[in-house]
Amino acid sequence: MGVNTGKTTPDSIKDIDQGTYDGFLYLQYYDTAYFTAMVFNNTTTVIDTILEDGLPFVEFLFDYQSGFGGDSVRFFFTINQDITMDSITVVRPINIAGNYVSVKYSYNGELFEYREQLGNLKKYYLPPPELGPQYYQEIQSFNYYFSMFGHKAYGAKAEFRSYYQVGL
Repeated sequence: MGVNTGKTTPDSIKDIDQGTYDGFLYLQYYDTAYFTAMVFNNTTTVIDTILEDGLPFVEFLFDYQSGFGGDSVRFFFTINQDITMDSITVVRPINIAGNYVSVKYSYNGELFEYREQLGNLKKYYLPPPELGPQYYQEIQSFNYYFSMFGHKAYGAKAEFRSYYQVGL
């Protein structure tokens, strides 16, 4: 009824007058859950609700840059929220005959922040610079495929599986 009880669920409000009460539950990163409770004398009224994840879908924005006279390429992406990454699989062409190779990078729940300390979107590179060569062989007129697996870092920590295709 417009008064913050200061309580944390699960909890109770005892000895209130009979009547109809409007309330809500708020938790950061979740949608606010509104409810109406009808309270009767000498009874216990139970409100059972589920908080829904309030964060948007995890989205990746891909781009690439060519290097070494156009014979090499590296990809980079930004994200729309902090995530914990489990793995990224890259399926890429290795020759103009149409042969592909698959490479999986495991991150085991590593935090990928979407903004750097100054507030700018943070870029993540493929191939990951810390794992060796910073470029793939660039094969024109072929697609590169990316599969991203992980969880939202906050809220319900919901799992995501995202698939992207970038053509050169």
